[in-house]
This record gives sequence, structure tokens and C-alpha cells, in this order.
Amino acid sequence: MTESISIPELRYGAIDAALVQRWSALEAEEDGAFFAVNLMAYRDMADYGDEVDRPTISGREADDRYAPLGPLAKAGATVVLFADVAAQQGSKPRWDRVAIVRYPSRRAFLDMQASEEFLALHLHKEAGMAKTILAACVPSSPGVSAPGVLVMRVARSDEVLPNAPGATRVVTFDVEGIVIGDGRTYDHVAIDACEDEAALAASLAADVALSDHFSIQLDAALVDTVARAVTPR
Repeated sequence: MTESISIPELRYGAIDAALVQRWSALEAEEDGAFFAVNLMAYRDMADYGDEVDRPTISGREADDRYAPLGPLAKAGATVVLFADVAAQQGSKPRWDRVAIVRYPSRRAFLDMQASEEFLALHLHKEAGMAKTILAACVPSSPGVSAPGVLVMRVARSDEVLPNAPGATRVVTFDVEGIVIGDGRTYDHVAIDACEDEAALAASLAADVALSDHFSIQLDAALVDTVARAVTPR
């Protein structure tokens, strides 16, 4: 029997109820690991609504208070990339941070979202976040460790995004669905490591012809956690 999942309303994005219901109906043998690519845009100042006795803090500071490391650990999830956005080309809003989390299963993700510990922290995310895209992804290429400046490319495209000259493809993800978003859909997320300024510029500008694409330079050096998470040793 299909489990009925309560779908909350969020101020920072809409949950794909059909996707969540499909996940809730999966048998254990049909489930498996996936990667949640999180794109975050903050409010200038946190908005706790009717909550009282809250300090005046920025949206970014509220998200720092959210940081659900305890619930993630209990779910068996691992943060494999966490970075500020240094530059962006294409589409809006201008994202502030990016995180990629590997979950052992979709069931683990759903159970974490419903846990009391997670819900107690979530009010800080509600207060601080202006908009979020959470894309459920599966890798379509082995992970490759490479030095350089990281560029994440998110696009709707029938073809897998090629890496620009001078850039090494770290990983390509296929997007299974947008768990939380604003109605836009995407097909691929790619991460490239750019060896020099020319490669960086080419990677940021590579997908200008694609609808609703955006490319973002991450303020982080590759510490090969993404590559190792995609291709376990």
C-alpha cells in the first residue's frame, strides 16, 4: 500500500508532491543512493514571522543556525561539497551558496525530513532562505579528482554538457527531479575544474544558448570529496 506523505508549504520553494509520493512508494530493492544538489539564495535579513525573541540576523546567519549536521549524520548522509558562490552567469536568482549531499536512499531523506530534530532546526531555514532549488541527482560519469577553480553548470539540455577547453570534468549528474524549486526543470548538473582564467571564462559562458541555464563559480578548491563520493574506493 502506498504511504501517504504530508507535503508542507514552504516559503522558499514548492515541493514536487508527485515525486515525493513516488519515492514513498519505493520498495527497498528499488531505492538507492542519490545526490541532493542544493542551491541557496538568502534573504537580506532573516524573517521569523511571528516567532518572538529572535535576534536580528542576516539570512545567511539564519542558515548557519539551521545546518542540520546531526540529522544528516543519523540519516547516513554525507556533505560532499559546500561552497559560497563567487560568480554566476545566466538565469536568476543570484545564488549565494551551494551544497551537495549524498544520501544512502530516498527513504533516508524522507525520514530525516520528518524527524523532530530536523523540524526543530528547519525554522531557521524558513527564516533565512529566499529561494532554494534542491535537485535529486544520480551520477552519469565516474568522479575525477582535478585541481583548479570549480564551476557548477546547471542546464536543461537533451545532450550531456561537454567540458570547456582547459577544464576537467569532475562529475556529471543526471537530474531525477526537482524536489524543491520554482517550477523550472533541469536535466544535467556538471562540475568542471578549470586550470586557468581562460578555462574559467569558457566554462562560465559555455551554456548561454540553453534555456534557464546557469553556471556558477564556486569559492572552493576541489578536495576530491565529490569524486570519491561518486566513485567509492
